[in-house]
Amino acid sequence: MANMNIGTPRFYTDQVNYYLSKGTAATEFTLNESVGIAAQTGSAAELFDMNPLNQVTFDTTASSGANHVLVNLDMQSERPKSFIAVLNHNLFTARGKIRFFAGNAIGDVDALDGTGNDVDWSAVTTTEAVNADSIITGGSDNSVVVEPAADGSTVFTFTETSQRFWGIQFEGATHTNGASNATNEVWNATYDFRVANILIGEVYSMPHNPDMQVVRNIIMGGNDIVESYSGRRFSNMRWYGRQADSSTLSRSPFATSQYAHGLHSGRLRYDMDFSYLASTDVMPDEYGTIDNDDDNVISDIWENTLGSHIPFIFSIDKDADAATNESEHLFARFSQDSLKMTQVANQIWNLNMSIEEEF
Repeated sequence: MANMNIGTPRFYTDQVNYYLSKGTAATEFTLNESVGIAAQTGSAAELFDMNPLNQVTFDTTASSGANHVLVNLDMQSERPKSFIAVLNHNLFTARGKIRFFAGNAIGDVDALDGTGNDVDWSAVTTTEAVNADSIITGGSDNSVVVEPAADGSTVFTFTETSQRFWGIQFEGATHTNGASNATNEVWNATYDFRVANILIGEVYSMPHNPDMQVVRNIIMGGNDIVESYSGRRFSNMRWYGRQADSSTLSRSPFATSQYAHGLHSGRLRYDMDFSYLASTDVMPDEYGTIDNDDDNVISDIWENTLGSHIPFIFSIDKDADAATNESEHLFARFSQDSLKMTQVANQIWNLNMSIEEEF
């Protein structure tokens, strides 16, 4: 897409942080160290801390093929899931890949390679959104294997799946036997695997494009200007925007340069209005409880982010070319405390959103 043109926006909201924010214990989302390797630096909780520059490191160079990293998730309910995102990883340099699987009980997903999962993944369509260039169904159709073509952030979607228990496994991808879905492949012998955040939840696309008067801002709010008695002014820059560090292979979400001087500065913000939305696309049929089958703005976006509390992934065009799609995505949060909805005709509503980039 040229010039980051606006299409139909899409939201990727994280269910793990939603449950953590409502009191679920962090131990429900953890590394399975009894079968996989432990973190060398960092902890399981940091994989879900929504700080995408805080990488967790795993000593994958210590041995060849057996050092898989298995993350087990008890998602607390059978709410639909339709995306996984892995932010600020070095899977390409470390020669790793992602394998995921799901089940109806923890015993279905707590073994390496997802041997007990309850989903026939050959019947599920998995699609690249960002940097998920190779997608293959695993052996016996009990998992899906995703291999990124670059370090950075990876997002992929799949047909809505409601299983409660999930396994997300990181494993070697050096193809000793020519099969990129094999479980016995190895990591790079020089670079340890690093990853910052994992998100899993439901994708929601707006019913149509926003109104024409979308406002895009590039905010340089990190500059503190001080004026001397002589009238000279001096600036102290507290932040400049997205970051990258070539020594640790770390970068802000959806940045593609490995050097800080190769990144645009500032913070992107979108202010957009949506007109003439059907009432069923805005509010749930019943507000007394959450209906997992009722898709709408309140249930799938505003509730899952708890307003401005939880960051999310935002795409300005759900149909942008996935091969070069980083520019169309932001790691962001709402910069508004309320979602104002205005009825303009019988059962027809307008609403506005302000979305601001996070680093």
